[in-house]
Amino acid sequence: MAFYSITYDLVRNRDYEKIARGIKNISNDAWAKPTASQWIIHSEKTSEQVRDFLLNYIDHDDILFVIKVDVDNWHSYNVQKGATDWLKN
Repeated sequence: MAFYSITYDLVRNRDYEKIARGIKNISNDAWAKPTASQWIIHSEKTSEQVRDFLLNYIDHDDILFVIKVDVDNWHSYNVQKGATDWLKN
């Protein structure tokens, strides 16, 4: 299992609920949202598989970025406690 950071820019049709549903689905509800535009998920999928799955939840003009992260090496400032607690555990 790996942790991935997912960020996106929704350009015209800004269906944030749809992309959120996709992220929750691909992560089996193992996620944190440290900022308004970033999600961290825990998944058995590869970054390519996560990206390909989420393409079903965005439009052709949107931007999507998925990268594997090292959750043992991070620092934050003013991030909600729920997100940082999830990352620590």
